[in-house]
Amino acid sequence: APRAKLKIVGIRPGEKIHEALITRDEGRLTYDLGDRYVIFSDSLPGWRKSLSEYRSAVPVVRDFEYNSLDNPEYVAPAGMKKLLKIV
Repeated sequence: APRAKLKIVGIRPGEKIHEALITRDEGRLTYDLGDRYVIFSDSLPGWRKSLSEYRSAVPVVRDFEYNSLDNPEYVAPAGMKKLLKIV
């Protein structure tokens, strides 16, 4: 809607500013593959067996958390458009 009016209201009560993509609780089950993370389930039988499929997997550090506040890999708007293939 190119002619729609825009009203900036600011942050609302309870609104999140940053998102936790991997929480500390999930961090204990998380492995780093270099270009991505794998989070295994501790409630599914045989999950450790599936870890053998990821030979390069390295456990993340204790109390690991991945969130939008501490993430050093930001994508500029032009890069995001390219990722999303928006012209």
